[in-house]
Amino acid sequence: MIRIIIDEFGEGHQDCWLKIDSVPIISSVFDSYFLSDFLELKFDTKGKSQNEITKIEIRELISYWKLRVETCLPNQETILAYDISDEYIGALSLKRNKLGFETSMTYTRDVRGCEISKSSLDKLIDEEKVKFNDATKAILLSRDGILESFSKSLKS
Repeated sequence: MIRIIIDEFGEGHQDCWLKIDSVPIISSVFDSYFLSDFLELKFDTKGKSQNEITKIEIRELISYWKLRVETCLPNQETILAYDISDEYIGALSLKRNKLGFETSMTYTRDVRGCEISKSSLDKLIDEEKVKFNDATKAILLSRDGILESFSKSLKS
C-alpha cells in the first residue's frame, strides 16, 4: 500500500510523509509547498488553513498518480513525482512488468521542481534526457494493490 500522511500542524515544509507498506518499509518526508504549482491547481484559498489546502493538493496528486498507473503499459516506466523542491524532484519510479511494478524511490537534480508541472514532466524527461537516480532498492508491488491503495486514499 502506498500512503501519504499529512502533518496537521505543517506549514508547507516537511509536512507530508510518503509511506510504502512493504518489507522493508520505504518512506520519505517531503514538502507540499510547490504541489499546487506542479499540479496546476487554481482554487480559492481564502479562509482555508494550510492543512485544508494540503489535503486538496494530496487528493489531486493521488488522482494524478492513479491515472498514470492505470495508463502505464507493460514494459513501460512511469514517474510519480511527489517531492517538488526548488533544488530537485523526488519521485517514485514504477517499471511495469508481468507481475506488477518494480517500484523505487528516485530523484533528480537535472530539473528543479519549480520549473515543471504535471503537463510538462514527461516531455521534459524525454527531451532533456533527465536522469533519475534510485534512492532505494526496487521492490515489487502489484498493480491492483497500488490502485486499491490510491482508491482508498481518495475515499478518506
